[in-house]
Amino acid sequence: MLNALNIYNYNNLSSYLQDFIKQNATKNGYSFRSLSLRLKTISHSQLYQIIMGKKKFPIELIRDFCRVILKLNSHETRYFKTLVEMNHQTTNHLMASDNESLKDLIKYRPLPIKAIEFDTICANPLTMIIFELIGRSDIECIDDILHTLAQDYPEEKIHKSISYLLVAGHITVQEDGMINKVIEHLMSTNDVSCENIRHYHQEVSRLAINAVTNVSLDKREFQSYVININKKNIERAKEIIRNFMSDFARELESINTDPDATYNLNVQFFPITKD
Repeated sequence: MLNALNIYNYNNLSSYLQDFIKQNATKNGYSFRSLSLRLKTISHSQLYQIIMGKKKFPIELIRDFCRVILKLNSHETRYFKTLVEMNHQTTNHLMASDNESLKDLIKYRPLPIKAIEFDTICANPLTMIIFELIGRSDIECIDDILHTLAQDYPEEKIHKSISYLLVAGHITVQEDGMINKVIEHLMSTNDVSCENIRHYHQEVSRLAINAVTNVSLDKREFQSYVININKKNIERAKEIIRNFMSDFARELESINTDPDATYNLNVQFFPITKD
């Protein structure tokens, strides 16, 4: 996955685009010709002129460019669109503090992602599920959570998970019951041998087993693949999977404007033969 530039550090469209090209200049598939082929709607010479600031960025190109090339999420795409609109309005370099649209977007920039140590509470998938639920616009208070979960959980366990998230500083609960995230996503560190993390993956796998029977085909996707590999490539395989998980989430976030469902993505990669 690309080590993406932080678009919120830019208040000038050309500077951002040119830095993006410089950052990826040594990577395959990031020449002007390759980028134009991926977009399919613009020639490489036109793309060069746009990125070099010699032509205005086409409004109709914003969505595909952000999704296919820049890999921006929905909020970052709105910020990029504002940069494009500012570029159309003037040729002068504008400071972010001089533009109300940019100031508003910066104020609501996405929350950070935090890697945490899994204790016994986090080992229960319910805690992580509740945390992600809180990011939806239709989940405003604790009562909304109680009535949204597909599986029946004891109310006591739900409140225990919420209390954990609150004490850990990952969420806030207002006096009127409104609940908000302080962190965008929680995740464990990679390749950690920990009983709690093992328990978490066991429990999530059980949820997947139940979903095979209880969730209709139009609401789920299950795939399985058996492949022969060289054991020296196991670390590379892990890297590919992690990149896929990140790209999968970023791709969906780039097209999600108002999430109204919460899904779990499991990826298991393990040997089925003896060493």
